[in-house]
Amino acid sequence: MPNQYFEFKNFRIDQSQTAMKVTTEGAILGAIAEVRNPHRILDIGAGTGLISLMLAQRYEEAMIDAIEIDSRAVMDARFNFDQSPWQKRLQLFEDDARKWDSSYRYDMIVSNPPFFKSSLKSTNKQKNSAIHDDLLSQKDLIDIASRLLADQGELVVIYPEFESNQFIEIANDCGLYAEKQIDIYDHKGASMLRRIVTLSRKPSSLEKLIFTIKKEKGGAYTGQFVDLMKPFYLYL
Repeated sequence: MPNQYFEFKNFRIDQSQTAMKVTTEGAILGAIAEVRNPHRILDIGAGTGLISLMLAQRYEEAMIDAIEIDSRAVMDARFNFDQSPWQKRLQLFEDDARKWDSSYRYDMIVSNPPFFKSSLKSTNKQKNSAIHDDLLSQKDLIDIASRLLADQGELVVIYPEFESNQFIEIANDCGLYAEKQIDIYDHKGASMLRRIVTLSRKPSSLEKLIFTIKKEKGGAYTGQFVDLMKPFYLYL
């Protein structure tokens, strides 16, 4: 049975209600998503609130809005926000991101979105809503970002390789362009685990980076991983 909480250095994630627990790739996204001096950040599909909390730790002046449609995940996220040192800068909305609007335009929009298709559904309805894209398709996410991003704002998402290529193609058609991609591998020689893509409204040359978690399969963490996660993980 998965742990009901995950302890970080400066906050704790209760995950007793949500179907989707803390993952390494989600934590990497929270540690690596980057924009210069953001005043407003939006986390779409916040889940337990992990990414919002990591960004609150990293960007001490930023106000962060988080939106989540699943009521049980909202319970976890609200508790985690309230127990954190940054509760005054975190605001949680239980709503459908496709219909939700804000008077703000965001310097960063970040999302660890669902990506599985309906043909792969399990019998767990809550987990289905978290990992299948029925409630937040790639086009939905791009439309939301197009509507809510500031002119100089950036969208940061994480997908598997195939889905990331699809996402970039759809985004280009809608006026959002990839400027950075970070390919994540569990270890050298493994298949790509995830890809983090940063997009903006301005076309630019694409910066390509590689991030490797472990030195070898089942082995110790790489220096790259330790340097990134040391501000967050307890035992690094």
